[in-house]
Amino acid sequence: MMEVTGVFSLKDGRRVICGESLWEHNITHKVGDILVCGSKRWAVKAVERFHQGCFGIPTLRYHGLYLEPLEHNDMPNIKDILVKE
Repeated sequence: MMEVTGVFSLKDGRRVICGESLWEHNITHKVGDILVCGSKRWAVKAVERFHQGCFGIPTLRYHGLYLEPLEHNDMPNIKDILVKE
């Protein structure tokens, strides 16, 4: 599970999200994954994954995703929890 920490609009109108998950959960995303929050679903269209710096033991994994809403027009909100379907 990943908590949404930011929602951003790009110059071309697309919206992307940033999120965090616990490092030890080893969550990764790939194009084509379906993410769910409540009754809403999104398809992952692009992935940029990055993690905490190389100093010390990482505790969080950071994610950047471009999502496409499925059967609705909403994006996730900050603090929403997304899980893989």
